[in-house]
Amino acid sequence: MSVLRNEKQLVRFEYDFAVDGGAIGDITLRPDVVGLKEGMIVTDMIVRSIEALASDGSATVTVGDGTDVDAFFADQFGSLDADNDIVRDGTLALEMGANASLTLSVGVADLTAGKLEVYAECISK
Repeated sequence: MSVLRNEKQLVRFEYDFAVDGGAIGDITLRPDVVGLKEGMIVTDMIVRSIEALASDGSATVTVGDGTDVDAFFADQFGSLDADNDIVRDGTLALEMGANASLTLSVGVADLTAGKLEVYAECISK
């Protein structure tokens, strides 16, 4: 699948506790097919909990771009703690740098369950 310039795209990523674990730290989200590329501008992002996030403590969860851990969403644990919860940020306009990836950052306490899908709407410049 090639990326056309100036074409709006929707790129899907996934986090799955069963595959990715949930230890405190940064987890690189896995793209379905083609991930983000350097120079792409993310204009909107949606996160949906397929399975609720869970933790034995007071976990925090942010979504960032590999450089800034909460570039897209600050702590969203409480917003994704039930199946099919959805959070959206349509105020974005962030250009992806050389490390064009999305990360889920877990803080304070480990996650013990959960599965998310993350949709990034973006354009190539």
